[in-house]
Amino acid sequence: MNEFQRESIASALDALERNNPTAAPVRELERKLVGKWRLVYTDRMILGWRRTQLYLTSNAKPGLVHLGEVTQTIHAPEATATTATSFHDVHIAASGCAENQVEFRIFGGIQGLYAVAAVYGTDAQDGMRVWVQSRSSSLQPAKFASMMNEQRQRTLKELFDPTGHLDVTYVDDSYRITRDDKGFVYLWERVPAI
Repeated sequence: MNEFQRESIASALDALERNNPTAAPVRELERKLVGKWRLVYTDRMILGWRRTQLYLTSNAKPGLVHLGEVTQTIHAPEATATTATSFHDVHIAASGCAENQVEFRIFGGIQGLYAVAAVYGTDAQDGMRVWVQSRSSSLQPAKFASMMNEQRQRTLKELFDPTGHLDVTYVDDSYRITRDDKGFVYLWERVPAI
């Protein structure tokens, strides 16, 4: 994707955010956010030594690993979920669990999955902010995990660790835009329930 295309997408996302039909998305958590979402676009790129560390392919350079679909499942809030102390003493209105899954294919046809389980808490003072804390991660199949040394596994965790906060800046019945505390934007599409 060239710079003009990235700027066009950024402009379109900004326009959507200015016309957000849901004023306080996290206050409508169960109605608007709970469910499964597919990542459509992000301005976050895996470059340099991280790309090399993970053997990632690109259009310009072949590699061992090709990233596939990224999905996120947000579960309904739980009465017994994490307390506010896990989120820097922020007053939490609701909390629950979520999972991110990154599919990949290894040269030779092996399919794999990197999964991250997390807890979230909606900020009681901010109708757009969600605090996230990673709880665990797994890499499947096990034989792929055994191929990756400790440094590569650490790099994978760094790249896909959702810990921090994000703002839900747009949500309707089909799409959601989030911006994380690292400055990246994500456009998600709702996956219809089967």
